[in-house]
Amino acid sequence: MSENVMGMCEYGEEEVVELSPPECRHGFLQAHRLRQAARARVSKKQEGLRGQVEENWDREFAELYDMVCDQDTLWVAWFAVHKNDGACGVDEETIEAVERQGVSSFLESLSHDLRVESYVATPVRREYIPKDSGDLRPLGIPTVRDRVVQTAVNLVLEAIFEADFLPCSFGFRPGKSIYHAVAQIRRLLRKDLPVVFEADITKFFDRMDQGLLLDAVRRRVSDERILALISMWLKIGALDHGILQPSTTGTPQGGVISPLLANIYLHALDSEIRTRSKGRFYLVRYADDFVIPCRAGASVEAECVVREIMSGLILELHPRKTGMRDVSSGFDFLGFTFQVQRAAHGRRAVLIRPAKESVDRFISDLATVSTKCRRPKGRRSPPPAPLDAYAERLRSWVGHVGSREVNGVKIKVDSYEERKRVAEAAIAAFPAFARLRAPTSHEAPSLALIEETVRTICLKLIACEGARAKTPSRSVGAGTIGSGAASEA
Repeated sequence: MSENVMGMCEYGEEEVVELSPPECRHGFLQAHRLRQAARARVSKKQEGLRGQVEENWDREFAELYDMVCDQDTLWVAWFAVHKNDGACGVDEETIEAVERQGVSSFLESLSHDLRVESYVATPVRREYIPKDSGDLRPLGIPTVRDRVVQTAVNLVLEAIFEADFLPCSFGFRPGKSIYHAVAQIRRLLRKDLPVVFEADITKFFDRMDQGLLLDAVRRRVSDERILALISMWLKIGALDHGILQPSTTGTPQGGVISPLLANIYLHALDSEIRTRSKGRFYLVRYADDFVIPCRAGASVEAECVVREIMSGLILELHPRKTGMRDVSSGFDFLGFTFQVQRAAHGRRAVLIRPAKESVDRFISDLATVSTKCRRPKGRRSPPPAPLDAYAERLRSWVGHVGSREVNGVKIKVDSYEERKRVAEAAIAAFPAFARLRAPTSHEAPSLALIEETVRTICLKLIACEGARAKTPSRSVGAGTIGSGAASEA
């Protein structure tokens, strides 16, 4: 079977429909084997790059472009782009359109353009999303073609720079997450660190100096063709309502390679603080947000060091979101509230709970889902909006509001008032889910996912602790949430 099966039988529909069941199963199996083989070959090359860095910490790589053009790398990049889905760019070409035309021919054409160096990036499509502060965050959405090439370059560069990155960095790195950062903060706060310097960089992705960024990449990469690709993506600009806006600073938020470039840029912050802290203060960074727990008397020094480094990187700290926080009073970071209290046995107890803003956002999401799921009265039509995205957002909250444990850290809504407030919102939204009945079979998984998610959230939230917790009992749909919660508790 041709390589086209790798794209069409796995992700397309027309060819699968034409195949008889045995042929279809064979096509899926072969597509899976081809995909696994491509990933294994790319992974082996990545390990080789990492090994070269570890053997020689001064190593520069002058021949990386061929790996980017390789069909295996492009196939693995395509799988990642397909999995993440995403909106179309300015050319309005969707992932489904690429599948209809043939993924194999699409990647072959892309590989050819890269090898003869005729590939030209397309300006990103400018979109705006609301921020918690009420402002709008500009996003730059690349075309599918550019996303595949950016992912291919990311696969190559990530293997090299991951060997350099320090353990204090947690954002957008393989094998690391917000919960690992939370666990690290908890470990640090259990030491005698009474003050935390909390910082947020103002419009970081928009204000990164492109010259300094390319210099940081050149520390490891001397292949001018790779550097030319990165420079092209940085300077290509954005199309905003038909008007091309040039880009002289920053990197587009929404670009596949932007998170890696951000970590490369801020690696100077990580390494400089490690060198100058000498055990008096410690950095925990997630992308452009970071906190620095400090020993007594070291907080002023930590702030001076950070501001000096920011000046060298041509960045500014947000005046309202930056400052010293007393750990006994608590501080917010990454959507959680951290607070240190003295336990009865004299040890420092670190309390971790979702921040008030996170709880408010969750309640807002519940109301949004309830509205999106509402059918027109008297009709058997499907819900007016796709629900998978909202379901996933609610599902991610199960980890916040339940007793999620990561690296020995339990995170839960430990305030009865907060738990009750969220529970009431969940119960109010739940009837909208209970009334839904999928008119066609292909909608059933979405609706089942949402019902399962909200029911799980309700059960976890309403299962209250201790004698003071009073379990609410309220009839919802065909069952009673209160009785279910009581039985689980």
